[in-house]
Amino acid sequence: MKSRFPNPYSLIALLVLFLLMVQARLWAPYWDTRNVQAILTWDAMGYYLYLPAQFIYHDLSQMHFVADIMREYGPSGSFYQAAQVPGGPEGHLVMKYTCGLAILWTPFFWLGHWAAGWLHYPQDGFSAPYQIAIAFGGLLYGLLGLGLLRRVLLRYYSDVVTTLVLVTLVLGSNYFQYAVFDAAMAHSALFTLYALLLWLTVRWHERPTRPGALAIGLTLGLMVLIRPSEAVAAVLPVLWGVGSVAAARQKTALLITRWPDVLLLGLGGVLGACPRLCTGNGPPATSCFIPTATSTSAFCTRTPGMSSSASARAGSSTRRCCCCHWRACWCCGGGSGRWPCRCWRFSC
Repeated sequence: MKSRFPNPYSLIALLVLFLLMVQARLWAPYWDTRNVQAILTWDAMGYYLYLPAQFIYHDLSQMHFVADIMREYGPSGSFYQAAQVPGGPEGHLVMKYTCGLAILWTPFFWLGHWAAGWLHYPQDGFSAPYQIAIAFGGLLYGLLGLGLLRRVLLRYYSDVVTTLVLVTLVLGSNYFQYAVFDAAMAHSALFTLYALLLWLTVRWHERPTRPGALAIGLTLGLMVLIRPSEAVAAVLPVLWGVGSVAAARQKTALLITRWPDVLLLGLGGVLGACPRLCTGNGPPATSCFIPTATSTSAFCTRTPGMSSSASARAGSSTRRCCCCHWRACWCCGGGSGRWPCRCWRFSC
């Protein structure tokens, strides 16, 4: 008789780990602290800011409401999450973070917005119900990622090995920190999307379908929308199963035969990244977000009529530390050849 739960050890481990993650979050709630220990602070605020700006204040271009939020909740040392558009009208800002995470947080934002009204909290996007909704939304995305990874692992390894991998990942790496206490950051969400990409890739190679190819493309597009450098993830479906020259030839023949799937994958990638093109929060300009080794993103904007070099000089020639306000040249560290400031919280 076939067991109803064919892989019980990994399933029990997954549930126990999730309960541990929830308990850890409850031990250190911080969702009504009104300081930088809260959920929607620092870089997380930058990823999230699209939602209150668009749906509550209807002000994506100038964000006048941020001054009140900074005064009331103190989410960061300074408002570095957006920058003046070089060459644009005075006061017009552009986000320094892409809107992919905001898309993932949208259902939890509306849940927090409803709860804030029902519980008589300020419906300002940053009161406790919003913080709680995003915190536990991050935990749910974390559970989804672990569940998808479990399904992928069980296709290649035993239940015991899968259990050990899940336990080691959650308790033996920084995953626990990012999935529980920094759940509003991009790390946990990208982990879940990578797990989804792996699962979709495996499914497509087992049984190629056009909806599966489109789903792979949408997943890749959303990953790029969260962090543009994640475009490198495209090598996963392209090179999956390629371990030799013969396998590469077979893979090339498969892609040629299934060329409509390849087109749908590309279309899905474009559609997944498309929301960024629809959130112009400022005068006509093309924004470029370049991940760097620092805690924020280097920012440059190319406005109509400006050359690329002039745009780069205007947008990212110097950088200022958000903590100590030390200012340095973007490329040479102020001429010293190294970064004298060790805060590593630079904005343009």
